[in-house]
Amino acid sequence: MAETVGSARLAPLAPPSPRPVAAQRSTMLERFGVLARLLVHLLFRQVRVRHHDKLARIEVERSEISRLIEDEMSHTVTEGLRKIGYTYVTVDLLGYRTGSMNEGFFKKKKS
Repeated sequence: MAETVGSARLAPLAPPSPRPVAAQRSTMLERFGVLARLLVHLLFRQVRVRHHDKLARIEVERSEISRLIEDEMSHTVTEGLRKIGYTYVTVDLLGYRTGSMNEGFFKKKKS
């Protein structure tokens, strides 16, 4: 379930890591709080950050990708994510979409 903070709709962080959920929970909640404040401050309408260990994958609406990758904005977001422990920051070029984590599970096999 997504949370709404200010005017931004924030989808939850979804850790695909094999580590026990209880061990990740407090760290993930702390990171989510920092991310929520950062991204609301930057005024993105729809945003999700996927957690992949030291990599953060950002999804925003396609119409906002160009604003996200502008020089000053990309530095601000990258610095914010690195401060909370991410080494790599990436942008999903297809943008925010529901069900994107399921895409790999339902790909049709090519004959």
